[in-house]
Amino acid sequence: MSVADHHLTLARERLGLSLSGERLHELERYLLTREEQTPAVEDFLNGESYFSRYPFYVDLLTQLAREPSAAPFRVLCPACSTGEEVYSLSIAMHERVRPTGRAYELVGTDVRPRAIAVARRGVYGGWSLRVLGPETRAACFDTPRPDAFAVKDAYRTATRFAARNLLDPIEDGPYDAVMLCNATLYMHERAVRTVYANVAAALKPGGLLLVAPTDPQPAPSEWRHCPEHGGWSVYRRADAPVAPAAATPAFDGGALPTLLVLPPLAEPPRPPS
Repeated sequence: MSVADHHLTLARERLGLSLSGERLHELERYLLTREEQTPAVEDFLNGESYFSRYPFYVDLLTQLAREPSAAPFRVLCPACSTGEEVYSLSIAMHERVRPTGRAYELVGTDVRPRAIAVARRGVYGGWSLRVLGPETRAACFDTPRPDAFAVKDAYRTATRFAARNLLDPIEDGPYDAVMLCNATLYMHERAVRTVYANVAAALKPGGLLLVAPTDPQPAPSEWRHCPEHGGWSVYRRADAPVAPAAATPAFDGGALPTLLVLPPLAEPPRPPS
């Protein structure tokens, strides 16, 4: 087997990528342009992320975490890339949940160790903050350099990051919610089933799976869409207790409005490097 064939096999079997047509040609071009003798095929994955990408999900999770409970509210963000969405949730949790006294833990994982290293550092360029207003930037980030924004320590204490493959079992559950956005849409059907089965095994009874509108829908025989959260892609396991069919209430806390007002955005082109 050639080196290229070896990496294509890894991409299909260990990363679950659906490779055909232009997507396959993109991977082949990526491998040809790497200077390393053994390039890391996982670095081919789309690592696009930015702060406040899914504000409705941030709203929903912080509302759920405000419900009285002695147990910590735990959220897993698989395929978190460089951690912006985890920190977006952490900022909101710090402002809205911490005053209630309830503990919470936010875990971000990604198959790419380089991405996890960035997440642990928590330092970003302006492109990652492109939808945040100046007040939020000043309140939530230190600026060690004019072009660098470091997440303040207050928003880092409840976060944890680890390198983990989506296709591997989740061994540190159970979680109250799993926010898995824009990862399974690149996968073949067998891999998607494996990912959703891993998530199901890691959720508490009644726990939520939140995916992006572009991700494949979980199988109706195993997951139930939650209409009480509108048209958003929110699911519970099919064997979970049925939740009241009421609309999600508007958040009444008033903190960090710039994290709340934007719907999911189409990806704009990245500026030239």
